[in-house]
Order: sequence, then C-alpha cells, then structure tokens
Amino acid sequence: MLTNERLYLNADEFGKMAEDRDVSSKILRAVSFGQNANAAEWPFLHTNAQIEPLGTVRHEVWLSDTPILRGRTEFAEWARNDEFAVVRVAVPETAPGMTGPADASYAAYSSLFSVIHEHNFGNLIRIWNYIPDILAVAGPKIPKRDRERYRQFNAGRLRAWEDGGPRDGAGQPLRPAATGAGSAGQPLVLEALLSNDPVSYVENPRQMPAFQYPVKYGSKAPAFARATLCNRPGYDELFISGTGSITRSETTHKGDVEGQINEIIANFKALIDEKNLSAYGSKGFRMDDFQMLRVYVNNQADYPIIRRRAEEAFGSALKTAYLRADLCRPDLLLEMEGVVRSKHD
Repeated sequence: MLTNERLYLNADEFGKMAEDRDVSSKILRAVSFGQNANAAEWPFLHTNAQIEPLGTVRHEVWLSDTPILRGRTEFAEWARNDEFAVVRVAVPETAPGMTGPADASYAAYSSLFSVIHEHNFGNLIRIWNYIPDILAVAGPKIPKRDRERYRQFNAGRLRAWEDGGPRDGAGQPLRPAATGAGSAGQPLVLEALLSNDPVSYVENPRQMPAFQYPVKYGSKAPAFARATLCNRPGYDELFISGTGSITRSETTHKGDVEGQINEIIANFKALIDEKNLSAYGSKGFRMDDFQMLRVYVNNQADYPIIRRRAEEAFGSALKTAYLRADLCRPDLLLEMEGVVRSKHD
C-alpha cells in the first residue's frame, strides 16, 4: 500500500476493504456514489455523495500508512494524517433556523471555516459541493434571477466567505478549486481537502474567473478558482475544479456533446500549460500526467460517447469515475474534474 494511495473501487472491492478492520483503519476518506446503508458502521470518514454512478466505479478511497486523527462537531466530521486534512460538513435545510439553500450553504461554510481555524488544518486545496435539487427554483419572494437553488447556494457561500473565509495578507479572499454537482436529496454536503503545504489558486486564460461572472448568472458570484496548485515534497499536484464547456463566462456548443467534450479538453490543456503555470513556479503538466478523473454526465444517454471520447483523450487506463448528475447550468452536458501530478526535476 502506497502513502495516500487513491483508488476508485467497485462495490465488492469497497465492501471487502470496509469490512477488514486492519485496512479500514487506514482509510483517510471514502466517497460513495449512490446509497450505502452501512455507512454508520464504518470506522472512517465517509461521504455519501447521493450521485448515481455510471459504469462499475462506486467509491473513491484515499488510504494512509501514517496515523489518522479524527473528530466531530455539530455539522462536521474531520480526519487528518501527516499530509492532508479532510473535513465533511452536512447541513439539512430542515435544521433549526434554516429557510432554504442560502441558509444551509451559509451554515455549512461557516462550520467548515470554524473547524479549519480551530484545528489549524492549513490551506484549502479544493471543495466538493453536493447540492440538493441544484437547478430547482426557490421561493417567489426571492428576485427572479436569483431563485435557482444553485444561485441561492452561491449567495450563502459568498456571505460565509465574507464573514469568516480565509484571506491573504492583503485581506483578499482565498478561493480554492471546487466542484458543484446536484445530489438526489438532503442534506447539503461539503467535503474539503486541506494541507499545510504551499498552495496557489490558479485561473484559466480561456475563462473568466468565476467570482467575476456577470450578474445574469446571479447577483452573487460563485466563490472558487479553476484549480489549486499544491507544492508537495518531491512533486507538484494540480487539483482541477469541475470544468464545463465554458469560454470566458458563456456556455459553448449547446446541445453538442462532442463539441462540449472538446471544449473541456481545450480548457484543461490551457490550464495545465507551462505558459499558464509558470507564474506559480511550475513547469506545467502534460495530459498524460493526469492521475484521476471524475466525469459528471447530465444526460445518461450521452454516457457512451462521453466515455469513448474521454478514453481517447486520457487513455483507458486512467482512474476514472463516471457519474450521472445535474450540473450548475442546464445547458452543460457534462463536467470533468481531475488531479494532475508531476515530479520535481
């Protein structure tokens, strides 16, 4: 077993690992796609993403061969080893004081920031957001352009960031990589990855920073970067946000799944290129430096063509999870996120 080995597993593989106490004690984090009835019995940090898997991958597991510390608060659970900390936050909208997705988002992010500060977990690398009914419309009292639940989620997230989110020495918000995907039901779930190693938050030259999006996408902009560069001993690692077929701020190739895949790949290539990353002290990455990939598919009927094209671009041997999920825009047919690694010379 490698230090912090990262695996995609099918149901049988994960079941055997979870039942083996010697192995399960070494699980830093586990994410399950779909329902998992035994989660309460597992002795490790577990996130049920409530997103249906496509293909055989049902679980993502990170292992550790160094000791793991664990803890819990009202809304949050956490685990840490000597390299990473992981915080999972779950807030149902039925909790006291909640009136909708904005309140739940604010409470979830406030809880996350509180745990980070209390335990000195270091720098945010990336956040996964599993948002119930992401494209549904909230109540009529909300201005029309902000009624979509994803936009309400953004409003709560931004307010929490303004009140207690991490900032640089000049007082500017530090926004990490992130993904927002629709989940099948309550609660709102966040999973955050952190490290004490140096990080840089990276934008894409082909895309407008999300926090600068025009108000037609909601009066409160999303709070995330396109990627986070993590400088680890002996290697650099780039954690890429959920990436769609977006140029500047506009969705491109609407209704054309092949066109959207190609646009995402172009966005990835621009993001990882040395021309983009040299400002952060990196020599950049190649497409064959990808270590893991998640592919979120809007319409299940598109899955075969998306998988074929992804395997052509990244190779069939790459660890890849294909998931059926609603996305933050109804005209996005898919999103991809990934992890890229390159050793220092």
